[in-house]
Amino acid sequence: VLYCRRDDFRRCVKPQTYQRFLDWDRDFYELMRPVLERGIAQGLLPHKPLPALTFGAAAACNGAILMAWTECPMDLEPEQVLEELIQFVLAGLVYQDRRF
Repeated sequence: VLYCRRDDFRRCVKPQTYQRFLDWDRDFYELMRPVLERGIAQGLLPHKPLPALTFGAAAACNGAILMAWTECPMDLEPEQVLEELIQFVLAGLVYQDRRF
């Protein structure tokens, strides 16, 4: 994910391949958008624009990917790493408007 966002990668990849990556990103967003909007409507998630709502989740996922490529995440099994990441992202989505 992080490598594909690098300028040197984007310059080397065929335009149709890069467009496929963009299409997958758009498709994933379109898949998740109704779920997030429903969570907002039900009062489970803060009422804010989706890019602001999902910024922290995207940052956490990118950070987890970087950690997986560069270091062992505290000797956790892959399943536990995924579970901890999911819990962290969900907590961030739900509680991001609270001021501590």
